[in-house]
Amino acid sequence: MTAALMLAAYALLMATGGSWLLSRSRWPHRSPRLAVATWQAASFSVPWAIGLAGVVLLLPQSPVSAAVARIAHACAPALDAVYRVPGGTLAGMLVGALLLGAVVRAVLLLAHDLWMAMGDRARQRQMLALVSRVDPTLDALVVDHEAVAAYCVPGRGGRVVFTTAALAALGDKERLAVLAHEQAHLRQRHHLVLAAARALRRAFPRLPLMRTAEMEIAVLVEMVADDVSVRRSDVRSVASALRVLSSSVAAPGRTEVHPSAVHASALVRRLRRLVTPARPLTAVVLAARSLVVAAALTLPLVLAAAPATATLQSEVCPVPARAPATETDVSMG
Repeated sequence: MTAALMLAAYALLMATGGSWLLSRSRWPHRSPRLAVATWQAASFSVPWAIGLAGVVLLLPQSPVSAAVARIAHACAPALDAVYRVPGGTLAGMLVGALLLGAVVRAVLLLAHDLWMAMGDRARQRQMLALVSRVDPTLDALVVDHEAVAAYCVPGRGGRVVFTTAALAALGDKERLAVLAHEQAHLRQRHHLVLAAARALRRAFPRLPLMRTAEMEIAVLVEMVADDVSVRRSDVRSVASALRVLSSSVAAPGRTEVHPSAVHASALVRRLRRLVTPARPLTAVVLAARSLVVAAALTLPLVLAAAPATATLQSEVCPVPARAPATETDVSMG
């Protein structure tokens, strides 16, 4: 029971305090890739802790408990005692099933979103095959459309798409900058990152962490792609292309992964970051924050295993009380 309470407290603290702390941090724009990993770790650690809480509540009520004790050479009664719920077997099974059900729901939502997105992308590719042509210079698809837009269609054989209006509005260097940006989205599979954040927000809509994480990750993956674009072109071209595309409207087949995917305030953040870049994080700071990311995912497992670890170190194994002998038992003896 203690482990379940610690895991619940961890999930609650991370879901509220984690969002507050990360959203007020000033370092994410200095290392957006690490910031994405940090938001992901914080987000995933909540259902991870909830799921483990469900497991430790169900453990004493299942045959797995005795099997674990045999494998670990532990005292089965002691192991059962530290994980048993005071309310009884039924209460533990009910709460554990509810907690695991919440995690299963998140997984099913993610699977559903990915499946639907695959269908959408397949339809987009079919449509593009009919209305687009290949630009051999950019190795990208071109669609006749009045909207100034450039975007990518992720998945197998993912392609970058420009509208004719975008090609007319962008200079040569700006086109290459946009191409590098979109190729970074494809290569780093940012559509999966965004899908996971969206699924967690849908599974836990009342948690501030999930709502904020989805918004912040959407901005941060754009910053990651901006950095790739800057390395392949230059800051001026990237910033100029971003300004041009920021005025675009919906184009056919457009997905959520493109330079103007976020609202105006996020656009200002990206432009300010490009024009007045901050110093990158030092190697020591990067290593320290990477350890924090790892700790966010490993701490729930440590909390779940802590009572069992204490039991393994104990040399005393309580013997279950036997029922008092009856007169019949005595006479038979």
